[in-house]
Amino acid sequence: MCPNVTNIDLTDEIKNTILNHRIYHVPEPIQIPTKITTNITNIVNMGTYAIDQVMMKLEKDMPNFLDTKFFKKRRHNLLLHKNNENSEHWCPSIPDFLEFIMEFLENERYNQAFTLFIRTHMLHLHDDDVWQTRPIHTGMKNVLSLLKVLILDAYEISLTRQLKHWKTRKEALGYLKEYYEFIQCFDIKATFLEERRNDNLLLYNKNEIEYDNEEYSGYIYIEQLEKLWTETTFANKDYKKQKITSQVKQIVSYHSDETFKALQGLMNIDN
Repeated sequence: MCPNVTNIDLTDEIKNTILNHRIYHVPEPIQIPTKITTNITNIVNMGTYAIDQVMMKLEKDMPNFLDTKFFKKRRHNLLLHKNNENSEHWCPSIPDFLEFIMEFLENERYNQAFTLFIRTHMLHLHDDDVWQTRPIHTGMKNVLSLLKVLILDAYEISLTRQLKHWKTRKEALGYLKEYYEFIQCFDIKATFLEERRNDNLLLYNKNEIEYDNEEYSGYIYIEQLEKLWTETTFANKDYKKQKITSQVKQIVSYHSDETFKALQGLMNIDN
């Protein structure tokens, strides 16, 4: 039978054997390796330094968002747009608003004119010669409000003018519906609900005799827009709005990542 090793009597013989033939080593205290901790600290510090350098670059000599040249020519063309029977497209269109925003942000990176980005769950926008910092959702609403001034008002006006012509009315209403669905996601009002409601600025250009002329009335077209806006409001469900706002956030977040990478490269900062 094997002895019961879990219950041994420590006799004098056993004690003497252990004392005579075994050496007891006091265990050394366990040392936590400092190399890993040091490396992590260095990486964090390098990352912080790089981000701080990028922030300094962004905060210096950056254009204002409203001074963006990307929309200037497009806005001019939209405001002067007239239907042309020889043209392939009767109505001016922004077929995909998300792609349109992506094109603008890519153009910013290409020209190294960075006016907005997301960092630490805040959206930073350069306008009025200062960096405005807001929570992401509020910041995106502000960006879309500025885009409305830069290009979207002109787009709505150009489509509204196409309602006067039977050949372009159906297509224009379709584009206006898509546009209203998009801006409603950010609680932005159509331009006909604002300063252009009670005159003919939606229908004519400044060089036309009908522009701001009391003898002409644009109410019939404004009524069509009001009906379309109301129908779109009821049909535009919350889940659709959340999907669009989430996609815009992803686009701006991707742009922010690419912006920091580009600026780190310009300043020769090792990622």
